Amino acid sequence: MKKIKNMSLKSKLVVVVGFAAVVVIGYFGMGYYHTYKAEQMVAQHPEQAVLKATTIKDSDWNLHLDSTSSEEAVENIMHQMTHQKVIADQKWGAIPMIPDTINQVYKVVKDSDFPDKDDLMSMLEDWKAGNFSHAASNHNYLWERLGGTVGEAMGIASPEEEAEYVLENFSSKVK
Repeated sequence: MKKIKNMSLKSKLVVVVGFAAVVVIGYFGMGYYHTYKAEQMVAQHPEQAVLKATTIKDSDWNLHLDSTSSEEAVENIMHQMTHQKVIADQKWGAIPMIPDTINQVYKVVKDSDFPDKDDLMSMLEDWKAGNFSHAASNHNYLWERLGGTVGEAMGIASPEEEAEYVLENFSSKVK
């Protein structure tokens, strides 16, 4: 403690800036590491990566939705769920597209009186049936409703692209 008190302001500033730099480098380094590991797994073992990426644990996802949730909150969650299935230059937010999360959203929308309930239910019914063939148009519908300006979906992700996305964003939740 005495050493800290006796340090000059300049020395204290160097220590604080140095510590902050280590934290920032560590944060971005871990993100890069997860991306690198996901890319390597997909490149070396695409079948295994796809299989592994389809086994996200269901039990760990509480979306905190209930009967008081707004339509915008539900649309935001659905929008983030579509990121797993689409190709886009930018994707902000990640919620896995798994039976548990689909069912949580489905229950809230089904019991709602949202103005766009029919459109949302149509998407959710497809998702419950495992049909993601309209994921890009679903994404763009939700993206537009939320005022999106960057990150329009350009198509459906291949199984390998989806696996890479899952491993990058949910690696701690993959079985």
